[in-house]
Amino acid sequence: MTLSSWWQRHDISNRLFSKKEGRPVFRFYDGPPFATGTPHYGHLLAGTIKDAVLRYYAMNGYSVLQPFGWDAHGLPVEYEVERQLGLSSRDLSSTEFIRACRKVVVSCDAPWKKIMHLLARWVNWESSWLTMDRPFMESVWWVFKRLYEKGLIYEGYKVLPFSWKLGTALSNFEAGENYKEITSHTLVVQFPCLARENTFFLAWTTTPWTLPSNLALLVHPERTYVILWDEQSRKHFCLCDTRVSDFFSAFRIVETFKGSELEGWSYLPPFDCFKKKRPEAFKVILASCVSDEEGTGIVHAAPGFGEDDFLACQRNGIKPVCPVSETGCFTDEVPFLSGQHVLDVTSEIRTYLQQNDLLLKEFPIVHRYPYCWRSDTPLIYRLSESWFLSVEPFRDQLLQKNQEIHWSPAHIQEGRFGKWLAQARDWSISRKRVWGNPLPVWRSEGGELLIMGSCQELENYSGQPLKGLHRDQLDQVSFTYQGKTFKRVDAVFDCWFESGSVPFAQNHYPFDGSKLEDILPADFIAEGVDQTRGWFYTLHVLSVLLAGKPAFRHVIVNGIILAEDGTKMSKRLRNYPDPEELLLQHGADALRLYLLRSVAVKAESICFSEEGVVAVARRILFPLRHAVQFFLQHYQEEAIPFQQGDQPDHILDQWLLSRLSTVLLAVRKGFETYDLFSATASLALLVDDLNNWYIRLSRLRFKMPLHRASVGVLRFFLSQMARLIAPVTPFLAEEIYVSVHDREAISVHLTAFPSGLESDSVLEDQMGLLREIVQVGHSLRKKIKIRVRQPLAKVYLTTEMHAEFLLAHSELIKSELNVKQVVLTKPGCLTTYTVRPNFRVLGRRFGAKVQRLKSLLENLSQEETTSLLEKKEHTLVLDGETISISLHELLIEQKPLEEQKVQSGHGFSLSFETTLNEDLLEEGVVRECISKLNMARKGRGLVQGEPIKLYLSAEPYSRLVLEKNQPLIQTTCFVQEVVWVGREDLSNAISALEEEWAFSFQIG
Repeated sequence: MTLSSWWQRHDISNRLFSKKEGRPVFRFYDGPPFATGTPHYGHLLAGTIKDAVLRYYAMNGYSVLQPFGWDAHGLPVEYEVERQLGLSSRDLSSTEFIRACRKVVVSCDAPWKKIMHLLARWVNWESSWLTMDRPFMESVWWVFKRLYEKGLIYEGYKVLPFSWKLGTALSNFEAGENYKEITSHTLVVQFPCLARENTFFLAWTTTPWTLPSNLALLVHPERTYVILWDEQSRKHFCLCDTRVSDFFSAFRIVETFKGSELEGWSYLPPFDCFKKKRPEAFKVILASCVSDEEGTGIVHAAPGFGEDDFLACQRNGIKPVCPVSETGCFTDEVPFLSGQHVLDVTSEIRTYLQQNDLLLKEFPIVHRYPYCWRSDTPLIYRLSESWFLSVEPFRDQLLQKNQEIHWSPAHIQEGRFGKWLAQARDWSISRKRVWGNPLPVWRSEGGELLIMGSCQELENYSGQPLKGLHRDQLDQVSFTYQGKTFKRVDAVFDCWFESGSVPFAQNHYPFDGSKLEDILPADFIAEGVDQTRGWFYTLHVLSVLLAGKPAFRHVIVNGIILAEDGTKMSKRLRNYPDPEELLLQHGADALRLYLLRSVAVKAESICFSEEGVVAVARRILFPLRHAVQFFLQHYQEEAIPFQQGDQPDHILDQWLLSRLSTVLLAVRKGFETYDLFSATASLALLVDDLNNWYIRLSRLRFKMPLHRASVGVLRFFLSQMARLIAPVTPFLAEEIYVSVHDREAISVHLTAFPSGLESDSVLEDQMGLLREIVQVGHSLRKKIKIRVRQPLAKVYLTTEMHAEFLLAHSELIKSELNVKQVVLTKPGCLTTYTVRPNFRVLGRRFGAKVQRLKSLLENLSQEETTSLLEKKEHTLVLDGETISISLHELLIEQKPLEEQKVQSGHGFSLSFETTLNEDLLEEGVVRECISKLNMARKGRGLVQGEPIKLYLSAEPYSRLVLEKNQPLIQTTCFVQEVVWVGREDLSNAISALEEEWAFSFQIG
């Protein structure tokens, strides 16, 4: 039975994540993914972050619920249906289209559950929700009505980002999701001035298709404008004085004006589509948004397609025109372009202007432009009718409440999120689509509105039960009230309004009877950095406007996962490994740990690497499994139990438990400050300490009966380690927990997270120094080309730190460096010291004398320098005056006496006695033989105790040594019999010293 099946059989997930009476509640909202397709690595990253944090708090005694929700409505689902069917929502009845949308949503359930099962992301499926569920939709109605009652909802026309591909307006934050760098055709157009003969206003545009809808020209009231005479064209032109040199070389200034003086001047538009319909138009108006740093300083205004244009014209009584359909094509109001798409008419516009001598100049401009976040097509800005949530008046409150949120990483608070709040716009919360939660607004023919805040309220008005809340049912509901007929308005909610309502709607608030303080705020949420302008924003806005508090206390913002080559992951290009296949091949633990150890948990982008996942398994997970195997090889029922609070005897056991405690504190701090990068980095260090130091130094002593207590210590450590890694690597944690025979609970995930362990920072510093000494010693052996298996007589060690500890535990150094003796020497025996003044400190003290002081210090003898290092100060005579210099006022440079035979570390130097006597040479040969034999046994898959018959061939000296030590070799390598043979009968030649010997063996 797999662990996943075992967990499911014993209901471990629901027992961990369930409401527990008497326990503090840890509240969580899950950012609902769109119910389209299968999970990608971005989902897996966010899901792993959520799962790890929630497991941690559940193991720390909190009542944690982990509901899962789907964003079932909106453009993503509609677009997927249209893509699959090859049809538009306009081509089907609402009933057929809604049925198709439901089918897409339901189809996502199985693949998502499969991936989450493989990832070991545990959620409460029984309490999961969809935004298309009736209870959720009803709560969204309640949210809308409460905002309406507060006076925050209004209906109106605004120029909004518009997706012609999807046929709907978008909110400003949706438009900000997908900017691309593009090159546009910029046209500088001549607008004939009616007050001056042969005089033209010069205006520029990057959207030539808007020129037929021109109704005004905008100038800045405070900027200076000129009318100049151009010798080349023999015309007068009006433009901003700072822009003249960009367009003209041979010219003469005729008149100068302030922009305000041009107000009201009339002109002829380049196209006459709306001259009769808008007689109040076609004049110069003032707008402070006009820049004198680009273009001509005069902007052509088409108020149906530009927000600034719309506002400027509105102030001047010029009504907008919008001759572009929802598909992005011109209507019959522009006859010569009727039916053509706005993005396809630049050539015709240019030709018309050239033929009428109205085009002064054309040039390309590179700029960032918004694309539809769902269809990935260029947006246009278009006058649209919508229902709006008033946000702009509450910017200060939104910013203030943002200060109550703990962001990880912290820079998001004042940076990406804070800056977005500072420019928050009124939110277009309605869409002209089919698949969505219908706005609960009924309007009479006289324009009176009735807003429904519940299903019961609508049933009371209509006098009939509601069959469903989607358009195919709700659009049929009309009723008479006070003698007037009311019909529902033609709009559905922006799906982001629904997901922003999650705190209220996921549990059917307020209809479930809960209180506001029971649902707000969440203790924790997590999503990608793109949600600073998406879900994080909508949550924050709705919570602050409705409840006056932030929606969440803590948030982890993850970065974007790119393909290995740094490009965007693409299903079409298949430039990333399939998530399901990767999980099946490498396991969830490796992927989870890879993601949590990456900078992606700090809102930075990463290039996904399957090799990186493999490396995590190789460097962390496999060593932990090897540690468990080491324990099981030495575990016996009579091993001395170790309990928390006991004090072990052996220094390595003491050190290991101290490291466990230190890392435990670091992991706790990481989780509780929502810094998962630091938390997982600490775990990786502890695994290295366990395998590459503790076990390496303990292999021999664990074979001795006197060290049964240490086996108990290792068992305790592994049991605590299983709990420690459980939130991050749930599978391996359970494996370890089962292996060490810990039966405190049926599963490690139902145990308490470790606590109460004590650390010894001094011991960790001491062992850290000893470990560095060993590392430097190995490096020096490599440098002087003496292999580790060749014993040496002595290692000379110079250090001022922890000398007593090093002497007391010199056996560890001797064993690791393969030396017979550790000799501590005084400073100066292995190195020389150069003493120089710290000019920043002593310059202020001695002024010009510091150079003479420098000479005195550089001429100190080694004895004087040694005294200085020991006493931390030194007395000198400078210009006849006795002075005292402290060590902190000096700069000490340390150099080995013999560059090739001495190596230094942090606060120490060491050197080997490299002379080899006969005993050392013999021992080196024997060690080499034992090592190579054991490696060969391991390569053949033999276990300890499994006997072999050994065939040996050697040159005279090596044979003499090996025969002399044959009993040791046989005992150590489980050799039943040694047979000496000729070299020609063997393979696997191995070099020992400068002579050759070889071996082979038979099993059994």
